[in-house]
Amino acid sequence: TTSLRIPYSISSMSKSIGVGYRARVAADPNFLVKSVLEVALAAGTQMMAEVSRRGAKGCVTEIDFVVAGVLTAIAGKYYSSWRVAPTVTPEGDDDLAGTTAAQQGSKQNDIGFWSKVPTNAFQPYHLDGKTRPTVAERFGALFAPIPTLFRAGVIASAIGYGMTSLLISLRTLLVPDYISPTVNVNIV
Repeated sequence: TTSLRIPYSISSMSKSIGVGYRARVAADPNFLVKSVLEVALAAGTQMMAEVSRRGAKGCVTEIDFVVAGVLTAIAGKYYSSWRVAPTVTPEGDDDLAGTTAAQQGSKQNDIGFWSKVPTNAFQPYHLDGKTRPTVAERFGALFAPIPTLFRAGVIASAIGYGMTSLLISLRTLLVPDYISPTVNVNIV
């Protein structure tokens, strides 16, 4: 019989997040505080932008779009900060034993040239602290984060605008006579 195999279960994702969190806290004990500040800053600046664009009254009548914008900002900012946070293997952590920070961050880039690309084009040495990156590796550092940033944008948009779809559907279900005052914005 053929069975449907789900690549990521809730327990494996939970374990992966726990392992990643421990690796980040081991590298920076203030990671949690920095994370909370990142989320607060993302939410605050996006909310200010929403109020600036829609006004306080408009934010109430168009709450579904405001929530989408704020959630998108939070998800994108946190995902990006999670990906670039330094990691180290905590002492005695069997889940991370024998892996480098690059392996913990992304196993798909551990092939050939891309495994040697520094995370920052301007860092003076590779993770070994001795080898200097070549000009090509430094140039590669400008392009290496593109897939991760694209993924961050897709995830953030799915969360934010997925929530908007749910809120619009809920509003339509609960208040069928409601007519949205939203004005179409011409982006061309």
